[in-house]
Amino acid sequence: MAKRRSGFFKRFLTLSAVLVLAGLHQRPRTTNTSRTTDTPNNDADGGGRPGRTHANSDAPVSTQQEDLTTSAKGPGRPAAHRPIPEDNTRTTEDGNTIVHDPDREKPEVDHTSGYGKDLPKPYQDRDGVWHIHLRMHEGWDQGDFDAKSQHLQKLGEDGELTYSKAPKRSSNTSTWRDEMEREIFWTSKDQEEYNTRIAELDSQQIDHAQDLQLGGPDEKDNMWGIDSTTNHGMGGQIYSQLRKLKGLEAEYGEPVKIDIVPGVYSPPS
Repeated sequence: MAKRRSGFFKRFLTLSAVLVLAGLHQRPRTTNTSRTTDTPNNDADGGGRPGRTHANSDAPVSTQQEDLTTSAKGPGRPAAHRPIPEDNTRTTEDGNTIVHDPDREKPEVDHTSGYGKDLPKPYQDRDGVWHIHLRMHEGWDQGDFDAKSQHLQKLGEDGELTYSKAPKRSSNTSTWRDEMEREIFWTSKDQEEYNTRIAELDSQQIDHAQDLQLGGPDEKDNMWGIDSTTNHGMGGQIYSQLRKLKGLEAEYGEPVKIDIVPGVYSPPS
């Protein structure tokens, strides 16, 4: 009986050792609870103009998605900063000197033509909402066109756009630009950053994100900087579409939605 128990005990120890060794050679199973998706980078030419999104290609995909969400362009007033000193000079905490040039030469606006050509005519749907059309034009900034058109499209879906008689423009856009110059002067870390940001501002027109002719308020919270060529063309495009509403017997105050026409218009050479 003792020998039988001893043999059984030896077989039990041998089997246990085999199971332990097998367990050591198994690959541990891990469970990934985070879900990531590929996110496109919409920065076509590597520039830094507002309206584009700039994901960090070295960052994890989940971080890229967060960057794209938080960097989306939107209207709003510049941060409050005191006036630029009379000598137009500032020394940063790191000892860098920043010089503001109020007399700098600014680029001229490159006007495009034909932005309303062959666009579909406005129409009124069964709910009494008027639809006008926007289309990208060759020579415009794609990022700024997307930001503007999609912003208006969302406002239309939310019932915020109306066919309106635009009031006379005030000096608010000029004040917005002056305040943005202050922000750039006081927040740039060195002259190189200042030069880049001020050149970008100089290439822009200050625009009402919700156009006055679409019921937008003439307030700083409704303003942003848009590439000058793009803003001039899109403003003309919206104006030409709204002019056609008058011939369709539309009335001021009636709701409007935006239809974005796919493709890019190229004027004949």
